[in-house]
Amino acid sequence: MNQGRDFTAARRVIRQHYQHLVIHDYLTRVADPAVVDGILTGGNRFYHPEVGRFFLPLEFAVTGFRFGHTMVRNFPDADLFLLFTFTALSGELGGGGDRLPENWIIQWDRFIPEDGGLNKARRFDTKLADGLFQLQTIEGETDDKDDQRATVPDRPQLAIRNLLRGYALRMPTGQALAKRMQLPVLTPAQIKAAAASTKQADKLGEAGFLERTPLWYYLLAEAKHKGGHRLGPVGSTLVAEVLIGLVRRSEDSILGSPGWKWTLPSTKTDRFVLADLLRFARVAGDASTKIYTVKRGDTVKSIAKAQLGDEKRWPEIFALERDKIGHRDKPLTVGTVFALPKTPSPPKSTLHRTQSGDTLSKMAKRLLGDANRFPEIHRLNRDVLPANPDDLPVGLDLVVVRD
Repeated sequence: MNQGRDFTAARRVIRQHYQHLVIHDYLTRVADPAVVDGILTGGNRFYHPEVGRFFLPLEFAVTGFRFGHTMVRNFPDADLFLLFTFTALSGELGGGGDRLPENWIIQWDRFIPEDGGLNKARRFDTKLADGLFQLQTIEGETDDKDDQRATVPDRPQLAIRNLLRGYALRMPTGQALAKRMQLPVLTPAQIKAAAASTKQADKLGEAGFLERTPLWYYLLAEAKHKGGHRLGPVGSTLVAEVLIGLVRRSEDSILGSPGWKWTLPSTKTDRFVLADLLRFARVAGDASTKIYTVKRGDTVKSIAKAQLGDEKRWPEIFALERDKIGHRDKPLTVGTVFALPKTPSPPKSTLHRTQSGDTLSKMAKRLLGDANRFPEIHRLNRDVLPANPDDLPVGLDLVVVRD
């Protein structure tokens, strides 16, 4: 899976692909694409941390990037308090078990659709799922119905936490930030119309929040006013300014590398999305694979014939599990577990016969479009390559993985 790169180079590749995902897959889904494009082409207007003095603006950390709370759907089998209790404050697993219950582990294939489309998150609005209100405990809980013990809201509702934190840290109102950014300001009528209920709207009016709206709530109301599919102008600008600014200041920044393009495999030629990265990491997209445990006498070719119905498909297995295979023609270690292609697909892993005058660089240029990708061919074929890999004999069959 390292594609012939050492750890430092592999880490750089992953960082850059992740930057690409943050900007072009994530930001364009949660923020206004026009705002994102404007910051990419015109530069940052508000987020300018000094060299050596990195910081995250409080407006971003305390309010802006908490928009995800409204996107959480109801979860009937667990609430956040139970989740916090189970995983404990230290991050260690609690509850007497050594792992999360199976039905609590994220199913990436459902969270990130294979087609790169939208997942099942709720739209942006001013309402939270019921489970986010279950953050309270009863002191001295008892089964005795006559025992009157006080309810102690020592773990207040998530919305209250967000609002109190913003107040304690002196966050500007939504109207103030909109004016500072020279963006349209929501009117009191628009704030009221975005309320989740008549009761919520009345409370906003009673507290004077229709004219001076807490920033966190304002961003949700602004998003709902714009249809609820993405953040509004202020929210989009705040979130995109910071995330794009962070990418710009990365030592491996793709924004500082003109013409940068993804090199990891993707299902579409015109885009690289999170589903592609998860598929590359083998934590998602496994619907087209199955697991096989090596038996005595198995070779890559015999497994391809028995499991895939065609011995000629052995390069697909070989490329997928190269790090577990010593030599393509020799018996494999008994008990080794392989991921196998389950259904025929356009082959990316195929054999290519060397021609007169071939070198690995020439083959990489001809077959992969980039001579510098020769280490990928070398890694896959080191068991059959001569001591001098640039002195290739004619007629040698090498495995090559096309993008």
